[in-house]
Amino acid sequence: MMKASILLVNLLAPIVLHASTVYSNTSTDTGGTVFYSTGPYVQIGDNITLAGTDRSANTATAEFFDGGAGSGTFDASLRFFNAGSPVGSQIGGVFTVTGTAITSGSVVDVTWSLGGLVLPTNVIFTVSEANVASGLDLGLTLFEPPTIGSSSNQFYIVSTNGTTYSQASQGASQDNLFFFLSASPVGIPEPSTMMLTLLALPLIAHARKWLR
Repeated sequence: MMKASILLVNLLAPIVLHASTVYSNTSTDTGGTVFYSTGPYVQIGDNITLAGTDRSANTATAEFFDGGAGSGTFDASLRFFNAGSPVGSQIGGVFTVTGTAITSGSVVDVTWSLGGLVLPTNVIFTVSEANVASGLDLGLTLFEPPTIGSSSNQFYIVSTNGTTYSQASQGASQDNLFFFLSASPVGIPEPSTMMLTLLALPLIAHARKWLR
């Protein structure tokens, strides 16, 4: 039984570790930023098309720039929506990372753990800020072009109140928001969950041996 469990671990290891990048616009920094203070916006995002077939989302990353004179911490929340006019129904809940530190004139990447949220191929994401330290003027950085997946560089998605959304024109800049998204095949648990299960199999087999 022990040998069989070890063999099962070896056979399933490639599945455990499998996670692919389904969207990435992280290679070419255009130097642009969409500031929350511009709208003023409470959410800023984009309509993106995912590559490949993996749709069980693992992690997502966005990049913030502080154009203010101060330094401090902030909270960042990520939401996903179905495509609509311009935004459809929300998918899942709100993912929040708290207490991220940033200094004046610098950038910081925020990564959210998504827990296997299943996403459609055409999806909208938005990012919001909260509990922003005094003196910070935060925005999301602009990169171009996406190297995995695709997105129109003619507009981005914004909300000034958190309930209604609109398309904001990119004007002459024609850039996309910095965003990275990884996913696994639908129906396969997150790598951490699957690995814990597989590591427990030899222990279970050993216990069964002594209970017989």
